Amino acid sequence: MIPIAGASLAERRLELRARLQAQRGQIMRQLDPAPATDSDYPRSMTMRFLVRRPALAARLLAGIATLLVGARFFRS
Repeated sequence: MIPIAGASLAERRLELRARLQAQRGQIMRQLDPAPATDSDYPRSMTMRFLVRRPALAARLLAGIATLLVGARFFRS
């Protein structure tokens, strides 16, 4: 809003304060990230994989362990 020429200094100050607060609120809404479900615990992708898919993670870890242990036996 454009201040009216006949408005008192106090009225213009209140109007300006209201506009600034509205503008700050708009900026905060733009800067505040939307709540994401992935921002909660666990934060790392590895831990999310392990926690959300325990059966698959156990098979994968067992396979890696078998490969590592198997490689040691084949070297000797």
